[in-house]
Amino acid sequence: MHYASYFLLCAILLGGLTVPTMAESTEHQREFHPEKRIDELKKNLSLSDEQVAQIKDIVGQPTSKSMKPDERRAKFKDIETKIVAILTPEQKVKYDQFKVELKTKAKAEFHAKAMDRLKMELKLTDAQSDQVSKILSTYQDDIMKVIKSDPKLSDSKSQFTAARNQRNEALEAILTADQIKKFKKIKKHDADHHAPGDAPGTAPK
Repeated sequence: MHYASYFLLCAILLGGLTVPTMAESTEHQREFHPEKRIDELKKNLSLSDEQVAQIKDIVGQPTSKSMKPDERRAKFKDIETKIVAILTPEQKVKYDQFKVELKTKAKAEFHAKAMDRLKMELKLTDAQSDQVSKILSTYQDDIMKVIKSDPKLSDSKSQFTAARNQRNEALEAILTADQIKKFKKIKKHDADHHAPGDAPGTAPK
């Protein structure tokens, strides 16, 4: 998992089950603001002030929501290559460990936030919550397999769509008729707020 791939993972992992409620704006999700990530790198890799300054120059301005997926992936890949080039051998080892931690953190955070959203908006019972949690975990594992097999995400759209459809079918199988209506409303809302520059597979169908 590349450091840059963390941001793509966050965009893809839940496939449209975004964190905010339907009444909240999703505009902030379509831009990458680097300050927080640079602080994380500084803390985890023990970066010097000079390295931090170099990384800030490398990262530059936040990515635009209008960027196409290929442009965004190319930008993130270029950023990572340049960052790794200024690290010491010891820092590179820490960096590899940090990427694994980011991968685990991304999965856990998005799983928890998706569960919170579905519990709140669909009024899930305890039994349904357990089932939904398992379905989302399976979906996350499927997405990670796709990313592992195609790190550049050059030919993964159909696989993301298939995984997302399987997830939706499994979820609807355990929901009541009223909950299904609400779930479809959530999907429609998220699809309507899907920007052209988002990573492939993020908008639910």
